[in-house]
Amino acid sequence: MAVSLDNEGRRGIFGWIKGLFGYRPETYWEDKIQSIVYKLKEQQHKLEELSFRMEERAKELFERTVEHLKKASMKDLREDERRAHYSLARTFAEEIYEIRRFLKAIKFTSISLEKAAMRLQTVRDIKDFREVLVPVSNLLNGVKDEIAGIFPSIGQALDEINRSIAELVLHASAGVQTIPSGPLKVDEDVNKILSEAWAAASESVEKNIPEPSKILGIEGQKEPFATKSAESTGAEATPVDVNLVIESKPARVKAKEAVALPSSLAYASLSKVEELVLAEIKINKGVINVEELSRKYNVPREKVLEALQSLTRKGRIKVKAGNVK
Repeated sequence: MAVSLDNEGRRGIFGWIKGLFGYRPETYWEDKIQSIVYKLKEQQHKLEELSFRMEERAKELFERTVEHLKKASMKDLREDERRAHYSLARTFAEEIYEIRRFLKAIKFTSISLEKAAMRLQTVRDIKDFREVLVPVSNLLNGVKDEIAGIFPSIGQALDEINRSIAELVLHASAGVQTIPSGPLKVDEDVNKILSEAWAAASESVEKNIPEPSKILGIEGQKEPFATKSAESTGAEATPVDVNLVIESKPARVKAKEAVALPSSLAYASLSKVEELVLAEIKINKGVINVEELSRKYNVPREKVLEALQSLTRKGRIKVKAGNVK
């Protein structure tokens, strides 16, 4: 990319003097634009990696959902075990629903950043600055509003990029006497890009990740996951005996694998974790391995223990002496 600023008349006497010492304003602007493009692509790559991880997580959840639905339909199964399998299937399907929502925002942002980088690479002359940089800045603002609430770090990175763009426009305005000052209609163009990016993101998610309600065989509901707990229905009048298993040396999880996705059960409420614990207790005939359950659902170990204590206080379970292995 070459930004043309060879007009000596526009550079003035001070620009000519600076030129004697090797100062080339076009190099500064060219490098600045390249730096912005690099930062945009860097954020895009982060989003693509996150998108891949979330899609893999959705596939895993889908398999678990189907597995528990099959088990729930098995003959000669106690009713409480059947309910436990179906409860877990709904939990996994609920997380799939959240992943779909996050993925749409991620893909939308990634596509928009790619388009912004492409627009910046069209700059060939100082006159292009206003026609290109202002729409790109507006585009990034529109994207930031969608992603910042989910991933604050990416929102902050986009703010930093926009400050670089503002600085670039300021330098361009100060170094050139004549920049077009007429009205610039960019909203329609930006809105079109954002609309197309969102449509492409939605299409990708719909194609690759099933609608949770279809997995569970419930049509016409976006969130068919609310169920009455055994506590509210009074189904658990007698506490369940629990054999607690605690690993003396829990397996270490790699740092990358330990990072919880926004939809992870790591952020689930205590009542949700209690439901998971109860379901696992019923399925495993009263045996609960704290570390294994923590790894399986990506729930902090402390939260599992808190749920066990809460269920004990409520009289839902009766924990026997813990076994260390």
